[in-house]
Amino acid sequence: MLAATVAALAVNLAGHAVTIIRPPGGSIFTALLTDLEILARYLVNLVAPVHLSAVYFVDPVRTVYDARPLLYGLILAAVAVATLKLAANPRRAVFGWLWFLGALGPSLNLIAIPHLMQDRYVYLSTPGAFLVLAETAAGLRVRLQGSGLGAEGWRRALWACSGGYVVLLVVLAVLRSAAWSSTLTLFQDAVRKQPQAAFAHFGLGSAYAQIREDRRRNPKADQRKLEELRQLSLQEWKDGVDRCPDGQRYTCFLTMALSVGEEFRRQGKPQIAEYYLDLATRPPPEAPDDPCLRAAAQCALGSLRLAEGRLDEAYLLAGDAVAAADEAPPRMLRARVQLALAATLRQRKEDTAARDFAAQARRDAEEACRYADKALAAADEPATRLTRADAAVCLATVLKQTGADDDVRRLIAQARQDAQSVHPGTDLYPRAHALLQDPALQGQAPPIRD
Repeated sequence: MLAATVAALAVNLAGHAVTIIRPPGGSIFTALLTDLEILARYLVNLVAPVHLSAVYFVDPVRTVYDARPLLYGLILAAVAVATLKLAANPRRAVFGWLWFLGALGPSLNLIAIPHLMQDRYVYLSTPGAFLVLAETAAGLRVRLQGSGLGAEGWRRALWACSGGYVVLLVVLAVLRSAAWSSTLTLFQDAVRKQPQAAFAHFGLGSAYAQIREDRRRNPKADQRKLEELRQLSLQEWKDGVDRCPDGQRYTCFLTMALSVGEEFRRQGKPQIAEYYLDLATRPPPEAPDDPCLRAAAQCALGSLRLAEGRLDEAYLLAGDAVAAADEAPPRMLRARVQLALAATLRQRKEDTAARDFAAQARRDAEEACRYADKALAAADEPATRLTRADAAVCLATVLKQTGADDDVRRLIAQARQDAQSVHPGTDLYPRAHALLQDPALQGQAPPIRD
């Protein structure tokens, strides 16, 4: 049993090496206290699986003054003592408990991953728990043989109860299978049962987004229905950020905050957008970091600052984005901020500093174009074409100040061609439409279809 436990622990560590986070509550001690509640919930789910969910919310124990460890510890101790006392073969019951705890131990949270509790973690432990249950039932039958029903009567009653229990499990399994009929129904069930679980809201929002993506491929799709699905998706992600205490345990928290912030920015609500974008710029304290997502949030927030004329803050955000993920979008943002700073310095007659910023802007814009070309060569998709168009416009804007008219015309022609390759009706089309309205392209782009 010990060897099997060690082997399972090794497999878990290898499979979850990149997702290991700090123990719930912040220490091994608080993880042990938190696991008392989780163990009790597992036992309830095994014996009476009426409230199963694809995702569970677990509020970690953070202090010894929390009453839950005492409560669940007493419950577990009482159940263990009662089963060993009633078991027909106590040694076999002890073996069942050791099986349950040994097989489950590697999936407890001394070495934690974001999902603190999952039904799949208890699969290998299930035989141990039911061995204890069977021994307890057998011991009860022996003890009750001398009562009024007699041995035969209690045997029949036990068989009737066992049969009814099996039928109940079958019925519950059939009902549960309905929740697993699709990703949408699975996460709708999870949100209904665990409304404080951030990953449940993320999963449901992602399911709405996927349905929208599938339906949008139909040219006859109802645009109102597509917009409703988009709003449903964003609302779930907003709930995942606003209402779920465990959100910071998942990297998807950055995705949800970034998507919601960009939506409020699109709606012209910069103050609300700033709140969510700022959340997405911070590494989640209890989850593996994703520098690319943070860089995207820093770019969005930096663009907001640039539009508001807060150039110093925009420049710092652009630098942080480049440091987090040195790609085309962060380079473009920093180039645009540097151009704005150069223009401001020229107005102040600080020509030397202005030239330095303009030179830095050109280097960043050229680097952005190189990154965009590499991305397009790796994957020729509408998103990468639009990124190359953005980079080309950015570099053309910089070069206009140097009088390099031939290069400017070439870049503008390339940007126009790339932007026009984005098909109307896709999520990227509004961005392409806005790009084609850029002053750098005016007079050279054909009319845009609305």
